[in-house]
Amino acid sequence: MSISPAWVSAIASIIGALAIVFVAVQSYLAKKQLDIANQQLKLSTDQQIISTQQLAISAEQNKIATKQMEADHERSRRERAIDVLARWTVSLDKAHPSARTLVESFSHEQCLKLAGQKEIKISAESEDLIKNVLHGYLDVDPPIVEGDELLLDANHSSHIYYLCISHLNSLEIALQSWLVCIADEKILEDELSYLIKPEKDHYVLETLRAVMGGKASYPAIHEFVEHIKDTKNGGPGRRLNIV
Repeated sequence: MSISPAWVSAIASIIGALAIVFVAVQSYLAKKQLDIANQQLKLSTDQQIISTQQLAISAEQNKIATKQMEADHERSRRERAIDVLARWTVSLDKAHPSARTLVESFSHEQCLKLAGQKEIKISAESEDLIKNVLHGYLDVDPPIVEGDELLLDANHSSHIYYLCISHLNSLEIALQSWLVCIADEKILEDELSYLIKPEKDHYVLETLRAVMGGKASYPAIHEFVEHIKDTKNGGPGRRLNIV
């Protein structure tokens, strides 16, 4: 049986139309897939931007936290320095600085006798200092006047030596926080540098400390004196940064 040319033409038209529809659907689906891919790319880009912003925020927060920690650390070091100075001040009375000033003028031989708690002859010009140093002893055991000198007996030497040792020990404890950098160095240097007086050759009982073993006996005082001595002479200082 033969098929009519009209049917053939109709079927061909239908097939052609279906092909066009198929191509159109394929194009539509391809466009949709492209749109989805673009949206996913945009979403990925947005997520990267958000991640970058989060990293920036996190970095800024860390920066702020670090600055806060540094500020807290510096504040605690200043507070520590003030506490150290307060305790140092409490340890002082009229006799301690007077004993320091008196013994600063002692020779090496006099310091040896002082450390040995033996009789010492000193200049009568030190009488006013002796009154402060031996307060409470003068009425019962005054120094013997020998011309322009005063003779200090073993009891006097023992008392003066005790005052110097307690003075040095208190200062060594205070300056340990300076030496190991756990207190604000500048505050301690500003407040305690008065103890070092190059113009008077006063270096915190340097001669007595030498007799007692020097740097090994009072390492913090030694380093502090050398540092302040150098800065007062125009140098950069000899600060040891331990930590």
